[in-house]
Amino acid sequence: MADQTSLYLAFFSEEERFLHQDCAPGFEYDTIVGYISAALNLTGLYCIEGPQTNLLLEELFLRRVYYNMLAAIGDPSRPDTFRRLCLDHIHGPLIALKRFYNDVDGGRERFLSMQHDLQKVRF
Repeated sequence: MADQTSLYLAFFSEEERFLHQDCAPGFEYDTIVGYISAALNLTGLYCIEGPQTNLLLEELFLRRVYYNMLAAIGDPSRPDTFRRLCLDHIHGPLIALKRFYNDVDGGRERFLSMQHDLQKVRF
């Protein structure tokens, strides 16, 4: 239980840091990679091979990270460095979502829809 609490605490603190508009210059990479890592660690708890399989929670957290990153990429108020690094690292949650949707009925259509959302984002 303590491990689960620490994973949630890490995820939400990293998400708060990611969503904060004033990322300190030079720490953009740490912010983005920390957010993705915390999400992947948390979803590992709920994946099929994990100790507490819960596909809804796994999908929820993966989609949450993916769409927060898409929003950051398309947000002109964010620094260009931050937006470019989000674009460079969005493959992490996207690959995790592809792996997730391979195991779910109707997952191919959902994944293609998410890929299409990425193609629509304007940098």
